[in-house]
Amino acid sequence: MKPPIRFMEICRKAREWAEKYAREKTDFDRDLCGLCAIASAKLHVMLKRAKYETTIVYGDGHVFLLWEDHVVDITATQFGRRKIFIIPYQKLHKEHKDYGYCDVGPWSIMNRFKKLKGLWSFQQRHGWPKEQCIKMDSLKTRLRL
Repeated sequence: MKPPIRFMEICRKAREWAEKYAREKTDFDRDLCGLCAIASAKLHVMLKRAKYETTIVYGDGHVFLLWEDHVVDITATQFGRRKIFIIPYQKLHKEHKDYGYCDVGPWSIMNRFKKLKGLWSFQQRHGWPKEQCIKMDSLKTRLRL
């Protein structure tokens, strides 16, 4: 199933937001390496407001979203992929074995988050670099549409 047009529009807006955020901060590369958690959190919020349910997933050093058995990644450029990378999970493993998180297999339930607070807690427990962590005290303002 192809994502709906509205879904793709939201992904494009979130990617544009991430590119602007990366330009304004000196901690991130142009390919958005290091911005996966923040960008995925932004996209998660935007999609949720539009009534699309997603799950935030951490796997093999990378954060992305799952939506209806699709990987949705707006920072895939760090792996040499297109800006908005949406692919069925099964196809990902068949066609993109060199992708940054293919060897994770069925991702651990412990690394799936329905809420931003779960991702934030995970980052805190595992000592993520401060500039890559979502900030719970500013999520409502920083992640606004």
